[in-house]
Order: sequence, then C-alpha cells, then structure tokens
Amino acid sequence: MLNIIFAFLPLLSTVGCLVLYPLIYPINQNITSYINEHGIYKFTVIQPGFLSFPFILLCVLPVMNHTISLRWWMIIFGILFVDTVEYWRHRVEHFFPLVYKHTHKEHHQQRPMTTIEGFRNQYLDMILPLVPFVTYLYITNMTFIETMILTSLSLIATYADHTLTGDVEYDRKKFHNVHHTSGWNENFQQPFFSYWDIVCGTVAENTIVKYNPFVP
Repeated sequence: MLNIIFAFLPLLSTVGCLVLYPLIYPINQNITSYINEHGIYKFTVIQPGFLSFPFILLCVLPVMNHTISLRWWMIIFGILFVDTVEYWRHRVEHFFPLVYKHTHKEHHQQRPMTTIEGFRNQYLDMILPLVPFVTYLYITNMTFIETMILTSLSLIATYADHTLTGDVEYDRKKFHNVHHTSGWNENFQQPFFSYWDIVCGTVAENTIVKYNPFVP
C-alpha cells in the first residue's frame, strides 16, 4: 500500500511545481494562461509527471524492489549519478549539430524560459536519459520508494531551473537561464548542482552558481 502511495509522488511534485512556482514568481506563465494560448494537449504532453504516471503504476511498480526502505545515502548517490549523466548527455547534444537537431533543439525554442516548459523536449530527449537511469536502478537495486523520491526531486529541480524570478539582474545571471540565452555552450549541468561545470571549466562568466536546486 505504501508503495502505491509513493507512486503518486512524481505526479504530485509536477502539479505542485506547475502551480506554486508561477504563483510565487508571476513572471512565469500559469497553467490557465498557457492552456489558453497553446491548448491542453501541448500543456499535458510536455509534463513527464503526467505522462509517466500510468507507466509507473503498470510497468515500474510491479517489477521493482518493494522493500519498505528509505536509505538516504542511496538518494544522495542517485543525485550524483543523475547530475553526472545529465551533464555529459547535455554537453554531447550541444557538441554534435546533428544530435542537437534531433534531440534538443526543441527545448531551446523557449522564449523566454518558463516553468511550464521546463520539460519541453523532443521525444528522444525524454527517452534517452531513461536508459542509464533504468540501468542504474537495476544495478543498485534501489527500492521503489527511493526511486520515486529521486524522480520527484529531479522533477522539482528541473522545474526550478527553468523558473525565472522577475528580478532582472538575478535572472540575467541565473545559471540555467544563462545557458538558454548567452551561454549556449556553457552551464550544462542539471538538475541539481554545478560541480561538473566547475571541474570542466564550462561555467559561463557572470553566472550565479546554484547551491539550492529547489529554489529558482
């Protein structure tokens, strides 16, 4: 029963971000205005928390480790793994024009960057990260509860990444907004921290390096 409850966590995290971030930072489009402009279908298909819910219930939950366990060190290692995979995947997508065109170009069509379009991607850009993530889950034997927490934290951090604050000076230097504007070949790391950019020297000048991944 507890596992079924946790299956709703990514969905609830998605809804919470889509409601709260535009409410706190009104410079971002809210759900109503976005749907009025683009339609409910486009709004729905760019939210992985919505799309993945049936898959989580029908395909993920039945085959995963059902042990009622929450090992925080597993979450921490999971965060480090996600950050590592996402940095290098993101950097490769920008390095090869053909890969960029067929996986990541759509994501950079956001003008301006906004909460609701945090996961606006081509399908390949959504599917490819699942391969290393599923492999990691299999190797480490993470419990279903741990997986849902890690997934939800990743969703929240990504939405925060794409949320502008309305503070013009801050937003101009905001780590991921720099990547979407003036630093197209810099500031790759997502969704949590920035250490790979620091180690590899890909932090753009005049950037605010992020330390709290859940605050825009």
